[in-house]
Amino acid sequence: MKSKVKNLEKKTKVILSICIVIIGFLVVFTALHYKKSISNKEESNPEITVTESSQNAEKSDMSDISEPLEITINLTEHYITHVGDPGNFYYIDDNYVLWGSGGNEYGQLGQGIQDYEFHSEGLKIAESVIHVDYSQKGFVIFLTNDHKLYGVGNAGSGALGQYEEFDWTRYTNGENYAETTPILLMEDVAYANCGRDDIVCLKNDGTVWTWGYNNAGNCGVADFSVVRKPTMVAKEVTMVWTNLAIDNYPQPEKEQFEMAWTGDIKYDTEYESIIEFEDVYPYYLNNTVIQKVDGSYWVCGEKVGTEEKIVHGAEGDYSIICTHEFYMYE
Repeated sequence: MKSKVKNLEKKTKVILSICIVIIGFLVVFTALHYKKSISNKEESNPEITVTESSQNAEKSDMSDISEPLEITINLTEHYITHVGDPGNFYYIDDNYVLWGSGGNEYGQLGQGIQDYEFHSEGLKIAESVIHVDYSQKGFVIFLTNDHKLYGVGNAGSGALGQYEEFDWTRYTNGENYAETTPILLMEDVAYANCGRDDIVCLKNDGTVWTWGYNNAGNCGVADFSVVRKPTMVAKEVTMVWTNLAIDNYPQPEKEQFEMAWTGDIKYDTEYESIIEFEDVYPYYLNNTVIQKVDGSYWVCGEKVGTEEKIVHGAEGDYSIICTHEFYMYE
């Protein structure tokens, strides 16, 4: 009887040992499976894992970009909705549709064609437009509500089409170098103006970019030729103007130029159609003016500085005081 009991105890111990081994094996297996499962989940969600190398790359990519600047003035107050002269007239209606009338020899009415008719009725150019400006050289720029800047028309001056080097023949024969449908010029634009031959943009980070024909240093660049691609010329800026207009009659004096630079006098287009212009042509100033965040005004271009230079214009060479450097107006 005792031997049976001992045999039973031995069998029980063996069974218990086997059970312990099995349980241990199951615990280890479960732990390994759980770890693998976690690893797979991490691999299937790479967007939540940022390695040190990718962080450094992101910092490197962002190192040349200016910190966002809070523009302290209400730029909507400076949006242009009606602009033109007897050659072309552009306006934005209450539904943010841009319309154009007048000549179309450079395709500046954005219809995909060039023609020599005078279009007295407005033609639809684009939608979702919040601001427009017009060049007397036969092109127009406009800003859409997603802050993209477009242009259409004469590309001979380099404002719409980029030169590899200056080509005076191209400049004087813009009808052969035209953009007849709107093209994207720049993104992330807070405000923009165009001169006769150039464009100036204020971006949302407070930097100012210019390009186009720079015959009087009006682009703020030392090379008095064509600025071939957008070039940053200033930062910490809250507003920018170029090609400011004043009344042409009587012949304006320098005092009126300076008043226009600071906004003390303005030329306002009160006309609602091109017919009303008749022979009224405003006087346009070949300057770029910036207002810094501290409220100061800085000016470059014609009638700025002290050095007299020979300027190459469409009607011939002429001598004028001008500079590409920004001078603070006091």
